[in-house]
Amino acid sequence: QGVLLRAARPAGLLNAVQTVRQLLPYEALSALPVRGTVWELPAVEITDVPRHRWRGSMLDVARHFQPLSYLLRYVDLMALHKLNVLHLHLTDDQGWRMPVAAYPRLTEVGGRRTQSQIGPAGGDRFDGRPHGGWYTRAELTRLVGYAAERGITVVPETEAPGHVRAALAAHPELGTDPARRLDVWTRWGVCENVLGVEDHVLDFFRTVLDEVMDVFPSPYVHLGGDECPVTEWEHSPAAR
Repeated sequence: QGVLLRAARPAGLLNAVQTVRQLLPYEALSALPVRGTVWELPAVEITDVPRHRWRGSMLDVARHFQPLSYLLRYVDLMALHKLNVLHLHLTDDQGWRMPVAAYPRLTEVGGRRTQSQIGPAGGDRFDGRPHGGWYTRAELTRLVGYAAERGITVVPETEAPGHVRAALAAHPELGTDPARRLDVWTRWGVCENVLGVEDHVLDFFRTVLDEVMDVFPSPYVHLGGDECPVTEWEHSPAAR
C-alpha cells in the first residue's frame, strides 16, 4: 500500500522518483489531472545504479534558438530519462545566445541572422526568414536552478577559436582582419573565419569566460576548439 525509496545521495532519490513515474501508464504523466482514475503500481523491488556517471544530452541553441520554456520542458524530459548533464551549445557561426554584460553587441548583433540554409551544408537553398534570439542572465540562472532541482548539471559551451563568426560580426576587431565586416553566417558547415591572436582577443575571451562561470556553477565549461581552419592564420603576419 505504499512506496519506499532509499538512496545514498539526493540525486539517487531523484532518479528513484523517475523510476516510479516510469512504472505508471503514460496517461499519468499528463500535465492535466485525470479525474476518477486509480493509478496502480506493480508490486516490485528495484535496485538500480547508473552504468555511466555522465549521462548527457547536447542541445544546439546557437544554430536554432529555443525559448526558455522549451529548455525547461527539455530538462523535464531529460530527468524522466535519468539524463544528468545538459550540454548547452550557446555560441557558433550562426548565432551568439550567451549574454555578456561588457559586450552587449554579441547578442544584439551576433544573436540575429538574415536567413538560414535549407538542407545540409554545401547547398544553395535558403528560407529567406530572419532568425534570432538570446537569453538574459536571469533566464539562464533560472534554467540552472530548475535543472539542479531535477539532478541535472548544465554545462555551457562558448566556442573558440573557430565557430566564432557571430562574434566577429559584432566585433570585427577580434578577427585576423579588423577592417573586414562580416555578417552572422547563414550557412551550415565549417566557416574559415577565426579569432585573431592578439592580447585584446585573449582579454575578450577571459571576460566571456568570467561571465560564463558566474552564471553556470558547473565544474566544467566547454570551449569547443574543434573544426578550426588555419587558413586565416596562415595569411596573418601576427599569427605567423
